This record gives sequence, structure tokens and C-alpha cells, in this order.
Amino acid sequence: MTSLTSPLPISQPHTLETHGGRAYKALAWLRRCLAVAAERRELRQLDARALGDIGVDPIAACQEAYRPFWDLPEMGKDRH
Repeated sequence: MTSLTSPLPISQPHTLETHGGRAYKALAWLRRCLAVAAERRELRQLDARALGDIGVDPIAACQEAYRPFWDLPEMGKDRH
């Protein structure tokens, strides 16, 4: 009859929090990139009147809308 125990140590299961949370941080960054990209797509759809209603200059809106998805705004700081 064979034994059910293993002579090898059982390692901890791999989770997003292992290895210093690098995978978790990378996924959080990617989620933020995708959310910002979606907001920029919506910004592209606004006309000059809608932009004026929210107090955004059309040129500034165009510059923001066409930034690359990985170019995230700094949290809590105004870029301009």
C-alpha cells in the first residue's frame, strides 16, 4: 500500500499577493490604464458645447483624449 504523504515540502499556493505583490500591482495598473483609456474615448465623443459645459478647452480635451493609454495622470495633481 502506498503512502499519501509526500516527502517534498508543500509550498504555499501562488496568489496575487506573492512575490511582494508585483502581480497584484501590475493588474491594478492595467485596470487603471483601461479605465483611463475608456474615459479618454468618451472625452473624444464630446462636442465643443459639452466641453464648455464642463469647463474644458477643446484643444486641451483633444490633447488629453489622444494621450497613450499608459500615460496616466498623476493621482491628486493637476497636470496643467
